[in-house]
Amino acid sequence: MKISKKSLILILALILSIGLFGFSFAQPEEPPQKENPRVINVSGTGIISVKPDMGRVNLGIVTEGVSANESQSKNNEISTKIIDSIKATGVNEEDIQTIEYSINPIYKYEEGKPPIITGYQTVHMLNINVYDIEKIGAVIDAGTTAGANRVGGISFGIKDTKSLELKALEEAVKDARKKADTALAAEGEKVIKLISMNVGNEFSPPMPIRDKQGVASESPTQLMPGQLQIVVTVSATFSF
Repeated sequence: MKISKKSLILILALILSIGLFGFSFAQPEEPPQKENPRVINVSGTGIISVKPDMGRVNLGIVTEGVSANESQSKNNEISTKIIDSIKATGVNEEDIQTIEYSINPIYKYEEGKPPIITGYQTVHMLNINVYDIEKIGAVIDAGTTAGANRVGGISFGIKDTKSLELKALEEAVKDARKKADTALAAEGEKVIKLISMNVGNEFSPPMPIRDKQGVASESPTQLMPGQLQIVVTVSATFSF
């Protein structure tokens, strides 16, 4: 049987259309686009105020001498007395640390002439950790009575802050959730769930006393430790 040219063209066109139809039918459907969840971003703060239970005292001795050896010898002698006096108040030796020790020349300056060394100065500064806060004044008095002529700083702290930080964190999370609930309630909405949260914390001590120089006073040293603040902040994202 002989197929005409016209019939052949129709057959080919039919085959081609079937192939195109099959190809288009095999195309996968695109998944429906999900809507982005509605979210609210809030911050929360937890603050725990507590009385300090320890203190740090910086004190030391500055001596001068004609020679470096003379200045250093004077300083070592007085430093030993200071350390012994502080230990006598009940401070352990491991809680006394040298934080500065230096020997420097003392210069005399005259106009038109090169500087002349007239002597030497030795500085020995100690950091003392006092774990009985009631004894901080006594430690200062003991040190200055023994010869300390420089009190560089007094600060207060807490021995263990972990439990206080966790308590402040709990308060911060509650604060963040309360803010989200209050803001959404004003619009007739409700929190669905927590999406994410970031936590930060800081330790906020009272301002230390600094740069008190001189000799021991006749009256006992009185200090007011005040209160410390442990602050925890959170930033949270909630869906609604």
